[in-house]
Amino acid sequence: MDGEKGKMRIRTRLLIGLLAIVCLMVVASAVVIWQQSIMNRAFEFVERLDTVDRFLLECRRQEKNYLLRQDRESEVFHAANFDSLFHSTLDLRAQVSDATLLEHLNLLAQKETEYAEAFRVLKEQMAGVGTREERERLAGATVARARECHAVVQEVTAAAAARFAAASSTTHRVSVVSVVVAVLFSVLISAVLTRSIVGPLEHLRKLAERVSTGDVQDMDVEFSDLEMKRFDSRETLGLARSLQRMVTNLRLLVSSERGLMDDYHMTIVVLTNKAVGPGGWAVVERARSAAEFGSFADVSPSNVDRFLTELEREVAEQIPGEKVRMLVDAIRELQA
Repeated sequence: MDGEKGKMRIRTRLLIGLLAIVCLMVVASAVVIWQQSIMNRAFEFVERLDTVDRFLLECRRQEKNYLLRQDRESEVFHAANFDSLFHSTLDLRAQVSDATLLEHLNLLAQKETEYAEAFRVLKEQMAGVGTREERERLAGATVARARECHAVVQEVTAAAAARFAAASSTTHRVSVVSVVVAVLFSVLISAVLTRSIVGPLEHLRKLAERVSTGDVQDMDVEFSDLEMKRFDSRETLGLARSLQRMVTNLRLLVSSERGLMDDYHMTIVVLTNKAVGPGGWAVVERARSAAEFGSFADVSPSNVDRFLTELEREVAEQIPGEKVRMLVDAIRELQA
């Protein structure tokens, strides 16, 4: 019983294998969910960046209207849209943690400030008495600042798209790798469990098959050589010990029956052992059973032919035909 305490149950092994697979899938799912959240944030970022771009385009439109008409309405609309543009940029920057995107948004806020300053100076010059060349120079500077804002918006959009693509690619790779690893891990666990569970059970089946044919001569040697190390689970170890006890009891019964044998029957067993080896008694028992004798003691010189027919068939599976005939002839000579 002490040996069984250190053994793990088959059910426990199966549960551990299943738990390992579940843990692997949970980790893979967590990584996929995390990457999907990154994709969602990147998508939301691009949507809000589109809003910034629309405000910038509206500022440009009102800027052109003002340059053409120099009306108060265009000036007011430009100021309102620029205020929305700048605050949208600041709000977007406050919600970004990625260093690259944050750097781009800081640059965008700076360019927007420069654009606002250039437009303010242009309005003052338009309201004053500056020369035409000066006004055209300031208008060109304002347009240049606006284009710089557009360029930065495009850079931010490209960076966000790259982040979205990277998250999507990572999600795809993790999904594929997790499935492949899960399959390989399942195969590995199945192989290990098969080797540690089915292997010992198959060995016990072969031992039980030997016992069923009456071959109990060397069973204790089999168990002693293995020292029960082959049976590394409680169930297989318990089954092996039960089989060992059964073999011990069978050997006692066989020994008792042999003790009741006369010289005639003992000579048959000795001759069979010399012909086929230590498993001779098992061969004799199989032949006796096939010949439908209730006990080996029922075999006598008067009815030995039926027994010899079955014994010849059993022995022929193990030794050459010449030795089979010699064994049968030797047993027949015992009739004299």
